[in-house]
Amino acid sequence: MNFDESWNLLHKKIFEKEGSYSPEFENIGKQIALKCGGLPLEITLIAGLLSKISKTLDEWQNVAENVSSVVSRDLEAKCMRVLALSYHHLPSHLKPCFLYFAIFAEDERIYVNALVELWAVEGFLNEEEGKSIEEVAETCINELVDRSLISIHNLSFDGEIERCGMHDVIRELCLREARNMNFVNVIRGKSDQNSCAQSMQCSFKSRSRISIYKKEELAWCRNSEAHSIIMLGGLKCFTLELSFKLVRVLDLGLNIYPIFPSGVLSLIHLRYLSLCFYPCLKQYRGSLKAVPSSIIDIPLSISSLCYLQTFKFNFPFRDCAYPFILPSEILTMPQLRKLCMGWNYLQSHEPTENRLVLKSLQCLNQLNPWYCTGSFFRLFPNLKKLKVFGVPEDFRNHKDLYDFRYLYQLEKLVFDTVTTDEDDDDDDFEKEVASCRNNDK
Repeated sequence: MNFDESWNLLHKKIFEKEGSYSPEFENIGKQIALKCGGLPLEITLIAGLLSKISKTLDEWQNVAENVSSVVSRDLEAKCMRVLALSYHHLPSHLKPCFLYFAIFAEDERIYVNALVELWAVEGFLNEEEGKSIEEVAETCINELVDRSLISIHNLSFDGEIERCGMHDVIRELCLREARNMNFVNVIRGKSDQNSCAQSMQCSFKSRSRISIYKKEELAWCRNSEAHSIIMLGGLKCFTLELSFKLVRVLDLGLNIYPIFPSGVLSLIHLRYLSLCFYPCLKQYRGSLKAVPSSIIDIPLSISSLCYLQTFKFNFPFRDCAYPFILPSEILTMPQLRKLCMGWNYLQSHEPTENRLVLKSLQCLNQLNPWYCTGSFFRLFPNLKKLKVFGVPEDFRNHKDLYDFRYLYQLEKLVFDTVTTDEDDDDDDFEKEVASCRNNDK
């Protein structure tokens, strides 16, 4: 951009939006626009910084001098230094939220709901009086957007940010700072062409976070002391010993297990667990009638994960012919905030005298219609989001159903059905597994 275009962009971002600035501020603003060298991204980032700092001439002059000090002939290096200036001016509570984006893949459109869940269990979000964790997270998201450090990809029907992302240049800074602080270790193997990611060395003794794509990379992390392991790639059925004794966040939601991995039950520090199940059907090829009616059983001892806040388990296909059979103990974990399931039935759901009232549970996704009774819902007085999900037969011929009188906090209610098709098999696996991660977002 030439100077006039640069100044017009900065003026629109700051002076037209904020208003009430004296001519002295405009003079400094023109200095800044000139020193940005015509780079729109740099101007936008500086505008985001100026909108957040104190409205004093000294603060603005300090920014102008810093912009001047990073001028160089290498435009890429210059832009990176200006980005670093914007990052280092972030409040302390926003820095980990920003660095967390290093976990995700380049150009990934990240679902805000999923991001907020991860921020919450990582401990980035401090509770504020009169605000929910989700409202605190929304403020953090908006601050990062206002500073132009993340971008909005799309909004929901009611105007909330649904998916967000990060510009490639900003992501380079994010990766670099995450590496320097040992905040995230990114393992992409030899296929990754990103030089910054390639240079990251995974320190298995460090208690940080690990982001990986492949089964082999997960094997490299065996006995790691990492607190968070997020696997982004998709695979067919596999089994693996899980030996991450200190892990709190384990997201294997794109990697398919034929049975429940028993190693999970020893991960007593877990706050977040995402798994995907699908039976290896080759042994049943020709007739799916030979497949047992229940292919995945969740063990009774799942309740031993007493710190678990988010638990997601589903099938890669929306219309799957095999239900989960769940122990009633799955609804006795006191800190559980979000439970997302595939088509399921409970072994027993009748309330007993010693049944816990789960005051923390706020989201229950894909509850079978059989259990939509008043006595059942009394166990979840703070439930805000409920999705009722089952085969058409589950919705028929049941008395006393759909009694929501005790769900005083309910904000969102969805009904949906699943259809089964005996002609389905796992030939379409590769085509459909890519959508698995988004099924419960």
